[in-house]
Amino acid sequence: MNKFQYPAFRCKLLAFVSLVLFSMGADAQSLLWKIDAGTLKSPSYIYGTIHIKDKRVFQIDKKVFEALEGCSIVATEVELNSANLAGFAQRLMLPEGKTLKNIFKPDEYNLIKNAIEKETGLDMTQLDRMKPFALLSIAMNSQLNNEMEVTIDEIFYNEARKEGKKIVGLETLEEQLEILEKIPNAYVIDYFENMSKVKEDIEEIITDYCRADLNHLLYLMQKDKAMATMEKQLITIRNKRMTGRIIPLVTGQPTFIAVGAGHLPGKKGILSLLEKKGYMLSPVSLKSFDGI
Repeated sequence: MNKFQYPAFRCKLLAFVSLVLFSMGADAQSLLWKIDAGTLKSPSYIYGTIHIKDKRVFQIDKKVFEALEGCSIVATEVELNSANLAGFAQRLMLPEGKTLKNIFKPDEYNLIKNAIEKETGLDMTQLDRMKPFALLSIAMNSQLNNEMEVTIDEIFYNEARKEGKKIVGLETLEEQLEILEKIPNAYVIDYFENMSKVKEDIEEIITDYCRADLNHLLYLMQKDKAMATMEKQLITIRNKRMTGRIIPLVTGQPTFIAVGAGHLPGKKGILSLLEKKGYMLSPVSLKSFDGI
């Protein structure tokens, strides 16, 4: 999918908009959590990922793969099969006969055109039929370090396939696209007005993710007013939906769950929602990332 990669676009939107404090306590920091359903001998696990290909986030502790190996089901946000990825690519285009010039005012269009051509080297005429959220994907992908061939989520997905495990998606492609297509045009304009600052934000996110510094990730979320406007759509609603689909999985069989780290914390996060349903959650101590 090259420039129009599905996972890369969601770095800031899903790893940044709602990274809030763990309800389990400010000092309980880990990307891997054990879920005791009380009905099975073997526990389930949930791991917070980040949807980028920067090699710094790929220092995955062997305990994570041991947890995956001990589970019979692997659940990701959306099943990362070829049909879903192809379906995402098809939805990047505006309806026939409509272009970005029909959506943005002339000064807004010129702002986006100048910013995206400078950042990516692409001619805007090639992109005139892309949906606004797809422009974010293209621009953001150019600002990321894409040293790895796949994302962390895809590593788990491929490992599950290799081991013949059952793979499920916690959301459908349609559900995720419906949310992405609701991103306000005002946010798109804001992004292109502040592209230099976005790069700094991404670096902060990566550093805090590698350190599992949840307190500072909370601070990043709180200071970004533009991102906070999408919190309900991008996070709160989805957390409830995914939790509702996680419960029958972890109750029935040991399940390894991989979702964006921003979905785990807070009173409305998946960890807290599972606790409220009576499940016991505990952080798994992992080795610290180095080189950050």
